[in-house]
Amino acid sequence: MSIGRTRFHLGVTAALAFFVTVLGSNGPTPLFPLYVQDLGLTQLDVGIAFSAYFFGLVAALFTLARSRLSLYPQFVLPAALVLTAVADVVFCVMGDNVGLLCAARVCTGAAVGLATGPAATFALAALGESGRSMITTTAMLAASVGLGFSMVVVAVLPSPRTTVFVIHATVSVVVLVLLTAALINGRRVWRGSVEEMQDVSPAARPGGDVARTAVAYSAGALGWIVGAFAVGIVPTVLVSQDPDLSLVIAAVPGVACLTAAAAFQMLSTAVGRRMSLSMSLCVLAAGAVVTSVGFAAASVVVTGLGCVLFGIGQSPSYSGGFRILAGGLSPLQQGRFAATYSGICYLAAGLFVLVTGAAGTSWGVLGGTVSAITVFGVACVALAIRTALRPIEAHTDIENPAYIVTTAEVSPAQRADVEPVNLLNRSGTPTSSM
Repeated sequence: MSIGRTRFHLGVTAALAFFVTVLGSNGPTPLFPLYVQDLGLTQLDVGIAFSAYFFGLVAALFTLARSRLSLYPQFVLPAALVLTAVADVVFCVMGDNVGLLCAARVCTGAAVGLATGPAATFALAALGESGRSMITTTAMLAASVGLGFSMVVVAVLPSPRTTVFVIHATVSVVVLVLLTAALINGRRVWRGSVEEMQDVSPAARPGGDVARTAVAYSAGALGWIVGAFAVGIVPTVLVSQDPDLSLVIAAVPGVACLTAAAAFQMLSTAVGRRMSLSMSLCVLAAGAVVTSVGFAAASVVVTGLGCVLFGIGQSPSYSGGFRILAGGLSPLQQGRFAATYSGICYLAAGLFVLVTGAAGTSWGVLGGTVSAITVFGVACVALAIRTALRPIEAHTDIENPAYIVTTAEVSPAQRADVEPVNLLNRSGTPTSSM
């Protein structure tokens, strides 16, 4: 096989491995209302089980960022595929054990966290900057396709609580075999890049005043929360209002959120325009209002419109926070800090789901959820007013915000002068890995 074909094969296979791993993250999402019915879960139980994914993901991100595992992507990426298949097996055998449900969610999150950096490493080593675009697109598509795929399986095929996981586990094993072959055949392609990786220490938090830092993290957290809310909370609320509602229909608002986020991001990139941070926060607040109205009216359509607004405001808010926080840092420093920022935003999303679940258990599903999303909307409005009255300018333009790697573009001549960087630390996280 020619070196060109070897590079292409390695890059595509790495992207495929990442796609399959992220695909599994949304496998159980349409099943949560069914778990509520079959296992007698409360809204708090749902919040704990759903948030377990984020805790596994955050743990994996910080482990990679702070250990030598990042130096061995040739082992970490296959391990991620094995872990996602193990999670599928646990989903299949868990029965009525809520603890196993949470364990499977942790494994799924950890698998996505482990796969993100190594997949980008191999794609970049094999295909250069076009590999980065491939991984970015893969992350965005996998989140939406994974939820859509699970919805179709649950609606059409028998044994919905196991079938989707059997299919995904089988595909994961097949892709693991293909990835192993690609790594062996393409070792001359990626070995040099891996050997150049530096064992760098984690980046310190960028300097700046406390207010600037608080605004940045708040914007990122608010942007990330809506994806978790739309995918993890909305279906259970809709089914609680109408027990006869199809699980597929209940999951539609979540799909609308993810699709709107991906479409708006690609459109913004194509036209070269970016929504301001204050405007994105206003869009998120509007989404909270419309979603609350949809809940009150028990309308899937109105709730879906609110989730579309969530998707539109998600990426600009999330990436806007990172631009503020990393403004003035070099590309190398941005890459080193990206995992910390994304991990904190993921953690905030998980905590919001937990709090919403607790509120739903204490005050009723509808009342607790509307209360939580109302507080969220007020926070968005308050932060929007703050950023509008006292704008915080960022000095660095971050491209592809949905995949926060986020090294700034430099000319070939400038790139030659940049010290070698751990490609894993230049990778980011998917727009939504719910």
